[in-house]
Amino acid sequence: MAAGEAAAASSGFPSKQLRRPPKALHDLVRKLARKRGLRTRDVRSFQVVGGANYGLEMKARGVEQKVVMVIDHRPAPARAGKKKGKILPRVHILVAHAHDNRVTEIAEYFRR
Repeated sequence: MAAGEAAAASSGFPSKQLRRPPKALHDLVRKLARKRGLRTRDVRSFQVVGGANYGLEMKARGVEQKVVMVIDHRPAPARAGKKKGKILPRVHILVAHAHDNRVTEIAEYFRR
């Protein structure tokens, strides 16, 4: 239980969606997504918040974290002999973690 409480106190996670995300950060993430083959119609930005220890550490370092997600939905590819609606659509998601509006980490997720 103590380990779980410590992890929660020191972890960050996305919070509310930003209405006006930083333009330079959004433009950079869109460019990175296009280089990886994603369409950039659905881009969402979030503040990052966390437990007590996380908040104190970010404040002490003067760091503001954000997460930007690019979600690319595409229809399921047609397959010979398969009925329509039986194959799930393809989804490709790029998640960019940013500190002070600089991208520090990128993760990609696929559903095929």
